Amino acid sequence: MFLRVFRFLSFFILGIVIFFFFLFLGLKQILDRQSVKDIAVDTIRKYVQLDLSYSEIKSIVFPLPGLQIRDLKVKDGNEEIVSLSSLEVYLSVVSLLKSELKLNSLLAEKGTLYLLRDRNGSFPILTKLRSLSKDDKKEEEEIKEEGPKALLSLIPENLTVNDFSVFLTEEQTESTHILQIQNADLSVDAGDLSASFHTKVKLNEKDLYADVYLHLEKNEWNLNSLYFNSSFGFNELELGKYQDLVGIFENADLTNAKVSGDIQVQRKKEGGFELQLSRLLLSDAKNSRHTELGELSFASELNYDPQKKLAELKRLDIALGNYAKLDLSGSFSQEENHNLQLLLKSEFIDLKKVLALQNSFSKINPSRSKIISSYLKHKPASSPPEKKEEIQIPLTAKLSLDVKNFNADGYVFSYVKGDVNYGNQEVLFPEISAGIYGGEIRVNGNLKLASRYPELNAKLNLSSINLEPALLKAADQKLIKGRLNSNLTLSMFVGPKEMIQNSLRLKGNFFVRNGALQGYANFIKPIAEIGKLLNFNGSSGDSTSFESISGKIEMQNQKLTLSEFDMKGVGLSAVGGGIYQANGKIDMKFTVALPGLAGKAVKLPILYKGVFGRNFAYIDPIWLASVYAGTVLLAGPVGAVVGGLAGSTVSDTVEKTIGTVEDSVESVKDFFFGKKDPKKK
Repeated sequence: MFLRVFRFLSFFILGIVIFFFFLFLGLKQILDRQSVKDIAVDTIRKYVQLDLSYSEIKSIVFPLPGLQIRDLKVKDGNEEIVSLSSLEVYLSVVSLLKSELKLNSLLAEKGTLYLLRDRNGSFPILTKLRSLSKDDKKEEEEIKEEGPKALLSLIPENLTVNDFSVFLTEEQTESTHILQIQNADLSVDAGDLSASFHTKVKLNEKDLYADVYLHLEKNEWNLNSLYFNSSFGFNELELGKYQDLVGIFENADLTNAKVSGDIQVQRKKEGGFELQLSRLLLSDAKNSRHTELGELSFASELNYDPQKKLAELKRLDIALGNYAKLDLSGSFSQEENHNLQLLLKSEFIDLKKVLALQNSFSKINPSRSKIISSYLKHKPASSPPEKKEEIQIPLTAKLSLDVKNFNADGYVFSYVKGDVNYGNQEVLFPEISAGIYGGEIRVNGNLKLASRYPELNAKLNLSSINLEPALLKAADQKLIKGRLNSNLTLSMFVGPKEMIQNSLRLKGNFFVRNGALQGYANFIKPIAEIGKLLNFNGSSGDSTSFESISGKIEMQNQKLTLSEFDMKGVGLSAVGGGIYQANGKIDMKFTVALPGLAGKAVKLPILYKGVFGRNFAYIDPIWLASVYAGTVLLAGPVGAVVGGLAGSTVSDTVEKTIGTVEDSVESVKDFFFGKKDPKKK
């Protein structure tokens, strides 16, 4: 039994070998016919009006029947367009037996292609392609009706290109780009309605790659049945070689810039899309002033589900040189409410530099590109779109902030946390907290967007703010030292600068503890200068320490009003108030109470009048006159006491009714020392 089976298998295998031997022998005879070779050449000439030449055509039997065309050249007159060292064409066995030519696969090796794009942005070589005949057009329509499967069946199952270079010359820019195809493979399965493509190339000596897989679930021209998985990459592309294109950024200098990236795009059978940007890196870019922008990198993961109408941003990592590192995530629903949810995190942000970077790429001028200008010039005119009734799409949004080291033009916030909500043309911020100058600011309010100029209303709570560095940053001079607590209400219209100034309303109270008046704000300094006269040594003159300062402020119509000012210091106290206007004019009065020798406090009125920073505080001359009179008429300690009491009485009157006073410290000097006689030398 075993011998019978073995003998049967032996004869069966021998029969198959003999069959394929005679089949290949017959195929070789078919392939060696001149008619078959002519079909191959005529098929190419059917579509191009160019001269074809080759050194020889050889027949191939194994692994598939086919032809090898050696030294193939395509010329337009004396100008060479295409050259191939070898083109192997593998044919369908069934089509050959029917004297038809149907490609099974192609293999092209060691070739070149020369392309020219003229000043109009078109390729002259395309005019050499023959137009489709009526039969061809009819066949094209039939293929469309039959579906994608009919089209895929016309494409070779395998197409491979090795060591092929494309030279693209741009007349507009007088430049040549070189694309070196190291390897490219295209595989098509018409029965499975799928195709895959892989290539590895060099563009101007820089590496690029692409991998694509496509699959149609149904034989129909419908993107909903298309699924794919693709990846693309490029490494250190030199943007300076594409200056005509990147030159559209007016405020950027990309002459020496390089860009690298890896991108994956996928559409799953479940219907969802996935985009993954593994890296996008831009280096050696500069602005128009030739300042380095630093290394800019991006990475992202984005999903979209068309059935749920939901887009999910899993992450967007942004690193902008040494001035910003951000992480953004969130989702967007296209349901009825169109809800947007975002979470912004950061390790550090320098807002001024980020805005400068944005300015480098925000101004785009297409006219600076010859290619783009030419395209726009020769682009067919399209009919204007029909005017449709504007539809308001409802949108609700929420932005959650978790930001660290936020630098806003030198004001450094150690953190910014909170939520910003949007809905019904209104921005709401229930509570945003920010750390600055060793303390914290809490803000809640809203921004109404319904009117032409948005209206801002907010409440601010400031706690334990270190005033010294805060005021030093704002005024560029030391004014007050201490820790500030304050509650304020703010309202204004957001628009042009003048509108903001005229509409700004600010009102609230403040409390400063354990501090000192410094520099221009030290209104106690004039007292220190006459301390011996008043028996007061509590101030050094440069600064005056205090235990607390409290008061109220109100700003309206570009005028700041200080009221209920109450200062408690070491051996003194002060009350007062006044007005400061936007033009720098200041008109304030403080009454300082000092201990007196007669058991009653001496009250000194201190005046600020003139221009902030220019006119310093001085003692009310009326009060000084009373002290001076008492000291002269009653010499010695008794005079000082009587003069002090008189000064206190006068000060009490001045507190109730502010009289006319001199506008400068010079008048006080004239009062004390008299006017110098110009005749005396």
